[in-house]
Amino acid sequence: MAASFNLGDLDVFAQALKRAPEAANQAADLALQAGAEFALREGRASIFKELNLEKAYVHKQMSITKRSSRGDLLTKITAQRRSVLAPRFGAAQKTAPTKSPLSKVKGDPYRRIPKGRKAAGSTAWGPKRGGEKKAWPNAFFIWGKNSGAYIMLVRKGRGANAKLAAVYGSSVDEAWRGVRLRIAPKAMDIAVKRFKKEFRRRA
Repeated sequence: MAASFNLGDLDVFAQALKRAPEAANQAADLALQAGAEFALREGRASIFKELNLEKAYVHKQMSITKRSSRGDLLTKITAQRRSVLAPRFGAAQKTAPTKSPLSKVKGDPYRRIPKGRKAAGSTAWGPKRGGEKKAWPNAFFIWGKNSGAYIMLVRKGRGANAKLAAVYGSSVDEAWRGVRLRIAPKAMDIAVKRFKKEFRRRA
């Protein structure tokens, strides 16, 4: 979901536009850029505090997707809507000793299972930073070529009707929707202050 920032509806901009259109548009571009960059930084920081994801991953999943231009004073920040794979929240292959002779248990480097051990579900994990963590004893992992990450799978159903399903957590977009309304007013306040400053320099 995108969060939009638009100076076009503000009286301060409308009045400035009548006085000096060129100066007003130049000031608006800089002002909206400042507001959007603040919102992006705050959004990424808030989501990192909320979700048990790496900072670099959160950073990559959010961006300014539309910048303002002359005659179109609208800036948008968009977050990735795709649900996040469980291993990105810390889920990993759990292993346990096997009773079989070591010579017959080679392990599985592909799934990070060392020699002499067997798969034993997932480690304890949870999508919320500092929240409850739970191990999934019947889960197993494969490498996803398209995703470039491990995928945690569970069987759903029984017998011939059983199907494999990937396990996901919340998307970055869901978290962004939860914090953007809190961030937007401050971002607009920064944009308005920057606009006034830049307009005074140019008018």
